[in-house]
Amino acid sequence: MGLAVIFLLVSAAVLYFFVFNKKSEEKTVVDENTSASTVSENLLNAYYAMNEGFVNWDTAAVKKNSIAFKNALDSFKLDELKTDTANLESAKRSLNAVKSETRAIVEDDKLDEQRGSLNILSQALYDFINKIKYDRAKIYYQECPMAFNDVNSGNWLSAQKEIRNPYLGTSHPKYKSGMLKCGSTKETINYTGIASDEKQTH
Repeated sequence: MGLAVIFLLVSAAVLYFFVFNKKSEEKTVVDENTSASTVSENLLNAYYAMNEGFVNWDTAAVKKNSIAFKNALDSFKLDELKTDTANLESAKRSLNAVKSETRAIVEDDKLDEQRGSLNILSQALYDFINKIKYDRAKIYYQECPMAFNDVNSGNWLSAQKEIRNPYLGTSHPKYKSGMLKCGSTKETINYTGIASDEKQTH
């Protein structure tokens, strides 16, 4: 075999090795960037859609979107979070509480009962979002002071500062849509690095 042929074979092998390794490195980068933040973004979108069902007193939308939210929760790969063991265990407890209350919403058909679960779920989700330091967008932690029987408060998370109350909503038996905007933003969860005027977690 001539030296020219040997040189060509060695060059081809080196080129293949370089290209193969570069593709592997690129795949690894993509995988690292699609774990917690991307999946939690899908999870939050499903949660917001479920909330909107409550706002509109739409039992079918609540059922459909609570199932979508449950599926998003089940897809969340918590072990991929790059955090210390203690924080991971704490995040797990919060996530398990969210899952438990989501199952209750999926399995129940009464909006009053489902709203009770929504309140507990939202507080656990608030804790979870802070533990994983979700940084794709600001999240508004909001409260209605008269969510339950006009005397007990209820909380929820929103992508928007504008109040759309999932406890009183658009079709309340007593208030109709009059209390749709009842409530206030208690806190802005903000790990994005973008400044915010509200009291915030960062």
